[in-house]
Parts: sequence; structure tokens; C-alpha cells
Amino acid sequence: MPHILERALRKYENSDIVIQMKARFFFFLCLIILVILPVTISYTTYLHLQNPVLGYRIDFAILMPQIITLGLFIAILVLLVRGYFTASAHVILVLLLMTAWTVMIEDRSFVVSRLDTIAFIFGILTLTPLAVARNGTAIIVYGGINLAMLYLFMFFSGSSSTSPAIR
Repeated sequence: MPHILERALRKYENSDIVIQMKARFFFFLCLIILVILPVTISYTTYLHLQNPVLGYRIDFAILMPQIITLGLFIAILVLLVRGYFTASAHVILVLLLMTAWTVMIEDRSFVVSRLDTIAFIFGILTLTPLAVARNGTAIIVYGGINLAMLYLFMFFSGSSSTSPAIR
């Protein structure tokens, strides 16, 4: 495995040690996600084929985002191996943040129970210093965008709440 890693990350040999370690981390992150996503897609497909509510067929509305995400992580891995660390790291970060916000917005439970997903946002935001190689203002931009998203989420979910206790 170390020889494969050295060949895959050959573009970073002349970089400083910080970029090399960040590239190695994101490389392993991509590999882990590329193992998890096919298992998730297979499991989802199996469940759809066994579900009488769906008519024992595949629901592509649920399966397509998983397939698109798999394709995006393959593209991220290619970018990373070709030496485009900053682009690949930012795409990973944006993709993870979009996923967490989509789950929060699409969940149809009470607002308070949806807010437990906000812990994932803070966890993903801790990856921001790893993704930022040169310009530190990107950390502030990511934080500001997520604060704005949280404000919009609270504003719109509070106005559409059906529970009188939450209003």
C-alpha cells in the first residue's frame, strides 16, 4: 500500500510537508468514501427491489444522488492525483457541506430534531483549515456562508412549522 500511495501522490514530492500530509489525508478520505458509496448504492438497490411499496423496482430519485456523488468523488480523486490539491479539497468540503444542509432541509421531522444535523456542519467546518492551502479568508467565507444558511434554515423552518409549541 505505501508504494501505491507514493505513486498516486507523486505530484506532491516537491511540495512542503504540510501540503503532502493534507494531500495524503484527502486521498485516504476519498478512498474511504469510494468504498462506502458502492456499498450504500448496493444496499439501497437491494432494499428497493425488496420493497412492495415501490413495486419491487428501483427508485432512481433516491439512487441518482448517490451515483452522482460517487462520480464526483472519482473526479476529486483524479484531481488530487494530478496535483490539484486546492481544487479537490474545496470540492470535497463543498460537497460535504451541501450534503449536510440537504439532509437538514429535506428532513420532515420537527425543527428541533433536525438541528442535531448541525453537529455535522461544525465537524465539516473543522476540515476547512485542511482544505485551505494559501488564502486564510476562505475559512471566514465558509463560516459566513454556513451561518447564513443556518439563519435561513431557522427562518424558513420556523415559519412553516406545524407545531404550536415551536412557533
